[in-house]
Amino acid sequence: MHPIGKSPDGDRFPVRQAEANLLNMAVRYLCWENQERALQFHDRSLKIYREIGDRPGEALAIITLNDCYSASKNRPQELAFYDRVLSIYQTIGDRVKMANIFDRMGSIYSDLGSHYQALEFWHRELETLKEIGYFYDRLGDAEKSLNFADDRATALIGKFDRQIRDREKELAAYNQAINIYQTWGDREGETNLLIAIAEDYGSREDAESTIAFLNQALAVYREIGDRPGEARLLLRKIAQIYFYRLKDPEKGFDALERALGIYREIGDRAAEALTLSKIGYFSIKALADKEKALEFYNQVVPIYRELEDAKEQVYTLQTIGKIYYELGNQERALAAFDRAGRVDRETGDREGAARTLTAIGGEYRKWGDQVTALRFYRQARAVYRELEDYQKEAGSLLTIAQLYYELENLDPAVETFKQARRVYQRNGDRAGEAWIVYRTGQTGVALRTG
Repeated sequence: MHPIGKSPDGDRFPVRQAEANLLNMAVRYLCWENQERALQFHDRSLKIYREIGDRPGEALAIITLNDCYSASKNRPQELAFYDRVLSIYQTIGDRVKMANIFDRMGSIYSDLGSHYQALEFWHRELETLKEIGYFYDRLGDAEKSLNFADDRATALIGKFDRQIRDREKELAAYNQAINIYQTWGDREGETNLLIAIAEDYGSREDAESTIAFLNQALAVYREIGDRPGEARLLLRKIAQIYFYRLKDPEKGFDALERALGIYREIGDRAAEALTLSKIGYFSIKALADKEKALEFYNQVVPIYRELEDAKEQVYTLQTIGKIYYELGNQERALAAFDRAGRVDRETGDREGAARTLTAIGGEYRKWGDQVTALRFYRQARAVYRELEDYQKEAGSLLTIAQLYYELENLDPAVETFKQARRVYQRNGDRAGEAWIVYRTGQTGVALRTG
C-alpha cells in the first residue's frame, strides 16, 4: 500500500481512496435491494483499490461482497472469497486479520460437516495467534501478549476435537488451553478457564468431568491463596454437583463444611450465614434430617441479627417455624413465627411486618389450622389499617371472612365480609366493592345489607 500522498497519482491518492471507501459502503447498503448495482459498485471500488495499491482496502471490498452473499448460504462461494482475502493478508503480513480469516473458514467447514478441515484452519488460527502473542511479548507489551493468550485459549473451547467426538483429543485441546494460561502465569485466567470447561461438561450432563475440572480450579485458588474464591467455588458449584448430579451427600456436606471453615477464618459473616443455611437446607433435602437442619438454621438467626439483615432473619425464622410445625412441636413453631413477626416491627418496617404476618397466616391455613391462621391475619389487618393501605386491609378482611366460613362460623364471616365492603365504600372503590360481593357469593355466604 502506498502511503497517503506518495502514490504514483500524487495528491489524488487520498481522494481515490475515499472514493473507493464510499463505493464499498454503497455495496453494503445496496446488496439487499439491488444486487446488480451493488456488484457494479464493488467492481469499481476493487479496481480503484488495486490501482492505488491499497491491499487492505482490496481485502475489505472482497469481505463486504462476501457478507452480501452470505445470507444465501453458498458456503463454497464464501470459501473462495475468503481464500482471496487470506492471500492478500498473507502478502501484507497482517497476522491478526489472517487469524480472523482462519477462524471464519474453520467455521464454514464445520457447518459443512468437514470437521478435519475445520480443525486444520483452527490450528492455523492458533499458531498465528501464538506468533502474535510472542511478538508483543518481545516488545515488552505484556497486556497485549495476555490478550492474545486469552484469544488462543478461547479458540480452543468449543471448537477443537469435540468436532470429531474424540474424548481423548478433546481433553488434549482443553489441556493445551490451560497450558497457555500457565505459560503466561495468568492464574486468574487459568481458574476462569477451568470453571468454563467444567460448565461445558456440566451442560452435557458429564458430572464426573465437571467435578474434576472444578477441583483443578480449587487447587489453583488454594495455591495462590485466594480463600474467598476457594470457598465460593466449594459453596456455589462443587457442593451443588455432589448433591444434585452425583447424589453423593457425604462429599456435598464435606464441601459445605470446608467452605464454612474458610468463611469463619476470613470473617465473612454473611457468607457464613448463607453456608449454614445451605447445610440446613440439604440436611432436609438429602438426609430428611429436620433435627440436624434446625441445629444449623438456629445458628443463622443471630448472625443476621448481628448484620442487621431483617429480611434474612425473618425468612430464617419462618423456615424454623415450619420445621418445628412439621415435627409436631407447635409451641416452638408458634414462638418462631412470633419472633419473625416482631423483627420487622422492631426495625420499624411496618409493611414488612404485615407481609410476614400474612405469610405465616397462609402457612397455618395450608396446614388446616384456621384458628391460628386467624390470629396472624388479624394482626396483619391491623397493621395495614395503620398504614392506611385500604386494599390490603380489605384483602386481609376477605381472608379472615373465608377462614370463619371454613370454621362454619357464619355470623362472624358475614360481618367480616361487610367490613371489607365498607372499607372499599369509604375509599370510593366501586370495583373493589364489586369484587367483595363476587367473592362473598363464591364462598356461599349471603351478604346481608343493613
